[in-house]
Amino acid sequence: MNILAINPWIVDFAAYDFWLKPYGFLVILTYLKNRGIKIDYIDCLDKKATQESCGRGKYYSQIIEKPPCLKDIPRYFKRYGITKEELENKLKNKNPDYILLTSSMTYWYPAIKELTVMLRNYFDVPIILGGTYATLCFTHAKENISCDFVFKNDDLDDFFKLLNIEFNKEILYSTLPYYEYFYPHLDYVVLRASWGCPFSCSYCAIKKLFDDFLKLPFEKVTKFILHYHQKGIKEFILYDDAFLYEKEHTKKLLKEIKKLNLHLHF
Repeated sequence: MNILAINPWIVDFAAYDFWLKPYGFLVILTYLKNRGIKIDYIDCLDKKATQESCGRGKYYSQIIEKPPCLKDIPRYFKRYGITKEELENKLKNKNPDYILLTSSMTYWYPAIKELTVMLRNYFDVPIILGGTYATLCFTHAKENISCDFVFKNDDLDDFFKLLNIEFNKEILYSTLPYYEYFYPHLDYVVLRASWGCPFSCSYCAIKKLFDDFLKLPFEKVTKFILHYHQKGIKEFILYDDAFLYEKEHTKKLLKEIKKLNLHLHF
């Protein structure tokens, strides 16, 4: 099976790479790759205009037309990341059985809408959308995005059934991304030592995105850090929602990392 996986552009008045990677998407793609699925990955945000400290930087951008609801705002509206022409070149000679799209900020959905229209001109295969926007604005996504399937985060069992791939939740969420397969160059690496949060604050969406609380084994985290440090990475970004919860556990993990005796930035 061949899968074309795409992380869409950002469309907004401003955007900056504060260590932004589609972490959950990369975990799922690594899980699929480990089960023999061929993955062609395109990150539409993998183009910076500046390279700044700690791996951060300004995205390359192009001015585009504002949506009607934003036309009175006196600022340029932009598409951030690679150009449409660059994406078209990357799509050439692809032959996917499925196309997977992820989503992050809910208000960036116009980029996904534009992307799906473009993909329909190239491929006649099912397009599947998941991620934060698809989870938090499921009905909106179903009604506004030209996808064949939209899955919320708690529909992963159905997603893997569609692909005829065995789903093991514990193994999936214990998977750490295989960045070398997806990115030819890395300035930093994102990881999670845990998923979810033990609390249920009424104002927070975390429980809708991951309704459990799971911690990865210490040895898995330290092995991952050591692996990428050996490849020259010094910037490690924690995406945990509750990294400091159960402070004794956190102290033990940090002591294990300290034992590696590496010069790192977190």
